[in-house]
This record gives sequence, structure tokens and C-alpha cells, in this order.
Amino acid sequence: QAASIQPNLEDRPSFKIDAFELQALNLEHCVLVTDVTQMSMEQASLWRNIQLAVQGQITALKWPFALELMQDGRGAKIYVQGFLDAMCIEKKLIGLGEIPHCQHSAILEMPSLQAMLDQPILKRTLWQMMQK
Repeated sequence: QAASIQPNLEDRPSFKIDAFELQALNLEHCVLVTDVTQMSMEQASLWRNIQLAVQGQITALKWPFALELMQDGRGAKIYVQGFLDAMCIEKKLIGLGEIPHCQHSAILEMPSLQAMLDQPILKRTLWQMMQK
């Protein structure tokens, strides 16, 4: 049998990564996800306004994981992937700005909340993407 090219997760050294929090707004046709870790008051206000403009459910992912045995930074990408996969079955996944530790192949990257505040026309583009 051929040896695996990638080492097992257990064979790589563990490491800590900084705490972060993602929030996802689950809508009928799509899921919006954004990093709320260091959100400014203006960004939080825009995020709340987006939530109020549509009917959807907010779900949060917080890192580190609550169980100490599961806090190894090697698992963060898998944790984020599972979080997004659980919501995105047959839905478009839209990331607002960079999503930490996300390697989801189907994510449609949109401008960040800050970019939308800086260039309000970008909000229209997001709204159009949410409608399709």
C-alpha cells in the first residue's frame, strides 16, 4: 500500500490560534457569513440592519471550541468547514470579507462590511446576490 502523502493530524505539532467569532445569517436562498471578532460599532450597525431587512436565522461559531481537548488550532479549519457545510446544503454561501480559517470551495467572496460602509454602492451588489 502507498503511504499517505499528507501526515495525519495527530502527527503534526499542535498550536494555538487567536479566538474568533463568525456569524452566519441563514436565508431561504443563501447564507451570509462574516467575522464579528473585532467589529466596529458602524460595522455592527450595518450587520444588524442587514439582519433586520430579511427573514433569517443567525448562528454563531466561536473559537476556541468549548471542550479543552478540541482547542488545538489544527482543527479550526475543519470546525469552520463543518459549521458552513451544515447550513449551506443547496444554498449559496456568501462571505462578507475574509473569513478566518475558511477554505470552503463554494464560498462567494463579497466585500467586507467596512468596504460597504466606505462604498455604499456595494450594498446594492450584496442585496442583488441575496435575491438570486
